[in-house]
Amino acid sequence: MRPAPTSTRYAQQHEQFGLPIESFQLMQNQLFRMSGSLAPTEMLCYRQPQMQDEGIMLDERASMMEGVCTVPMRAT
Repeated sequence: MRPAPTSTRYAQQHEQFGLPIESFQLMQNQLFRMSGSLAPTEMLCYRQPQMQDEGIMLDERASMMEGVCTVPMRAT
């Protein structure tokens, strides 16, 4: 899975020291961390409506899903 297309495009288009910033290890690590945060968040976003349709979505689960999704996204 690739990080958000906007972030990837930005890293490819902007240069530092004559190279695209995407080529630097620190930027690659940041993009990797973004991908790692996006994958579980997307899975939970797909699962939540299924749980609502099945009638097993509780307020507590919705709150946990919100926390699981927002905390990693704030870190990146």
